Amino acid sequence: MAKPLDARIATAIDSDRVTATDLAAIIDEIGIERDRTLKQHEAASADSVNFALNESDRDDAALQADRASRTIRAFENALEHLRPKLAAKQEGDSAKARKKALDDAFAARDALAEKLSTEWPKLVEQMTGLLSELVINDRLMASVGRPSDRAEAKARGVPGNFYFPSGIPIAQLSKIKIPAWDGKGLAWPPAPDFDHAKAMEFARISAEKQMEANRPRFKPFKLKSATGSAIFYRARANPNSDGFKKSFICNQAVVEELTQDEADRLAGERVTVTAISAAEFEEFLEQSRDPAN
Repeated sequence: MAKPLDARIATAIDSDRVTATDLAAIIDEIGIERDRTLKQHEAASADSVNFALNESDRDDAALQADRASRTIRAFENALEHLRPKLAAKQEGDSAKARKKALDDAFAARDALAEKLSTEWPKLVEQMTGLLSELVINDRLMASVGRPSDRAEAKARGVPGNFYFPSGIPIAQLSKIKIPAWDGKGLAWPPAPDFDHAKAMEFARISAEKQMEANRPRFKPFKLKSATGSAIFYRARANPNSDGFKKSFICNQAVVEELTQDEADRLAGERVTVTAISAAEFEEFLEQSRDPAN
């Protein structure tokens, strides 16, 4: 059962835990009740001086008018306390919202700054390596008399002279400018004394490192299944290769070199997957090759 209005007003005035929403609601309710009481006061005041009523009724009307007047003053007094309190609550909520928005903005900035500082130098390294290759290859094509058969034009599907038939020039990748990460000069184009041969070698090594980083990483695992049905998996085809072979396990234990993703997948297929050492892997293979076993 809801508390009477006067009790809720007292709580709203005395408590610091009341919310801005509750304060706004009770202020609206006070306004409605005050307006209703004003009408009662006007009617009772008129009856208190109406000689068409007997003296007893006029006295009762005067008491009602006095009671209504005191209630109106009480409502006004409550509003004098509650309106500033609501304004302060709303300002506090706004300040909290502004602080949260500011904190969120800084968090997003810091995350992006971290991503930039981690990823951008790698991208610049890859881009400048490719651009160096472009410049070197352009010189190679020019040296064999085919300056318009450029790698960039072929890759982008644009005319080799980098002009549309309408005469509009096409911006070339090798002509772009990339600022140095530390803000001192440019990462591209290179300085006049730039060693393209060295850059080409650097680009080749970087590409090889990238390819190596993207190779599947195989690790030895022992697989054991008792599902009663064949469960297929992809294991390393042979030592020192990145190729896969497709095999299956059914009511037996085997050892295989798997990627971690494949090992995780098999673990979800009711297969017991146990990482083992290289020595254990070799020992198991030797046992499986021994005719006595």
